[in-house]
Amino acid sequence: MTGRTLVARVLGRAVLALVVVGGLVVAGVAVQDRDEVRADAHALTHDAVADLVAAREGRERIEGLEDDVDASQAAQRRDDLATVAIITALDERETLQDRIELAQLELDRAREVSAEQVARLDVLKACVHHLELARARYVAGDRAGAIAAHAAGEDVCLEAEAITEGVAAVHPFDFPDPQILREGDMYFAFGTNGPAGVVQVVSSTDLTDWDVQGSALDAVPAWAHEGFTWAPAAIRTWSGFSLFYTVRDKASGRQCISRATAAAPGGPYVDRSTGPLVCQVDMGGSIDPSPFVAQDGTLHLTWKSEGEVVGGGAQIWSAPLTPDGGALAWFPTPLLTVDKAWEGRTIEGPSMARTAAGWILLYSGNRWDSGAYATGYATCAGPTGPCTKPADNVVLRSDGDREGPGGAELFRTTDGQLKVAYAAWDTGEVGIPNPRRLHLGTVSMTPLGLRIS
Repeated sequence: MTGRTLVARVLGRAVLALVVVGGLVVAGVAVQDRDEVRADAHALTHDAVADLVAAREGRERIEGLEDDVDASQAAQRRDDLATVAIITALDERETLQDRIELAQLELDRAREVSAEQVARLDVLKACVHHLELARARYVAGDRAGAIAAHAAGEDVCLEAEAITEGVAAVHPFDFPDPQILREGDMYFAFGTNGPAGVVQVVSSTDLTDWDVQGSALDAVPAWAHEGFTWAPAAIRTWSGFSLFYTVRDKASGRQCISRATAAAPGGPYVDRSTGPLVCQVDMGGSIDPSPFVAQDGTLHLTWKSEGEVVGGGAQIWSAPLTPDGGALAWFPTPLLTVDKAWEGRTIEGPSMARTAAGWILLYSGNRWDSGAYATGYATCAGPTGPCTKPADNVVLRSDGDREGPGGAELFRTTDGQLKVAYAAWDTGEVGIPNPRRLHLGTVSMTPLGLRIS
């Protein structure tokens, strides 16, 4: 080997060593840089994660606060609603209390009227007793005895004459919501509770002279309140006689319809029911039942629902009855609603009958204790309607002899004439404690429509 070669090799190795060492240095620097970058990245990542965690925690705290706010607002809304409910309940309680006090006042007044009417009835009975005694003694040839009997009854008969003077009605006592049932040659008139009892009944052979029979119904069933009976109406069934009437249901507090039965037309009627026959509680109750017979011989019932007392509207209904009158035989059908100005807020007291011109339906409208109370009519395609009100359909209204005529019920006389019984106040004496007396009218169909004279 030459010296040059040896030097070259030594120099080459030195260069290679420098290159190697330089590379290691560079590599070491690169590794150090990467570690620093990784450390920085790790630090940044850690910071980012920490920030993210902090953000999430902040968001959760915000959401928690929002939930707390929502819950607080919901609680406040519940408190507000509860407060409104309490105020409404208190208002309703006061309204209910007012209605109870008004009902009690009306009941007290009705009792006063009843006591007064009973006293007047006793006067008439005493006069009749003396007159009958005088007649009997006269027929027996006891002229002196007849004169004495007449003289003994003179004062009480003068008092009776004063009671009946100026009365245009056919019956001088309080007799609201009248209905007349003809049985053979006798007429039986039923009226709302008054001086003669829970359901008043009087009888006549000529529709002019009426004999007081007393009460057709002595007691209401256990499920009903006493003192709230009205609008009785009787009809013959295959098993005897049924009396439909309005009575207050203890469970619902609403007026409902019940039924009593009897073997004779004038009673006594007994109500063995365990609950109402008809009671549309969600419509304010059901009142004013009126039974009738359709052309095919089936029994039907019309009545009124008191929707106006629960914020709705009054309606007239009809439904067929079972042959004994003990239940509805089919679903009720609405016939009429309030839609005329003269009716005010209510229609009630329906009564249906078939005429040569077709079916007619009488009904009352407006407030029963005012001179605006009146009677209208509708024409119907059948016993369950549909029914139509003529444009001018008022047939009984206040006039010179009576005020507030209503509660009209149709019936036929022994010769087939269609007549109507209704009640009215004396002129200038409208409202409790004044009496509503029994009146009769004759129904006719004219080219201008139905008329009552």
